Amino acid sequence: MYKWLFVNRSIRTKIVWSSVVISLIPMLVLSFLFYRSSNLSLEKTMVRSADQNAAYLSDDLDEYFRNFTSSALQVYGFSRITNMMAHGVDYNNADTINLRESLASYYLLVVNKNTDIIKIMIYGQNNELKDTWSRASSYDTIRLGQGTPHFKEMLDLPFQHTLMYTYREPMLNQDLFVYSITIYDPFYRKKFGSMVFFVQHKELTKKIRINEPASERHLIAKYVRRDLLSNQPRLPG
Repeated sequence: MYKWLFVNRSIRTKIVWSSVVISLIPMLVLSFLFYRSSNLSLEKTMVRSADQNAAYLSDDLDEYFRNFTSSALQVYGFSRITNMMAHGVDYNNADTINLRESLASYYLLVVNKNTDIIKIMIYGQNNELKDTWSRASSYDTIRLGQGTPHFKEMLDLPFQHTLMYTYREPMLNQDLFVYSITIYDPFYRKKFGSMVFFVQHKELTKKIRINEPASERHLIAKYVRRDLLSNQPRLPG
């Protein structure tokens, strides 16, 4: 190509071609540098946007789970329920009617704040089931027992700890998300009992999938696809 440009050419032609080549090389270099810089800037922007979306969704899910904790802790405002958990129910006591009213009020309080909850189980100090609430009669078939994952530890969690995991409920043939927390006397740290909330797995997945695909992959791996033993969120105090 060099020979074709300069051999057997007039001085004027050689000067013109030299000027073109000298001008073209810097332009090509600058164009390459500009392209590379723009490409790197775009990649950084996309990564930053994905990280921001993931952080937003993570915060959103943390708030979602914190609502479970705060709802469970509202049981401290119902002394009849904590007494039932610690000592059981005396059906010869006329106050049992008031206990039923307290339970109804507590369940209403919880499900109004957490609309995805389909079932609530309240266990006593001795890990015996004391009371339940179900959004529909079909959920009455949900039972916890030796065949349930993490059954032993979920009712005896340490103070300020929670347990979250997913499993397939054989009676319903559905995947469920389980949130468990053990309730203690906040002053003496003596166990009252445990609260177990159930949510349909698909409802939790829907909440994740309203966000960006990158965030979805990040957080489904974190919260849904594997059993999750977590110390968070922590109880106040």
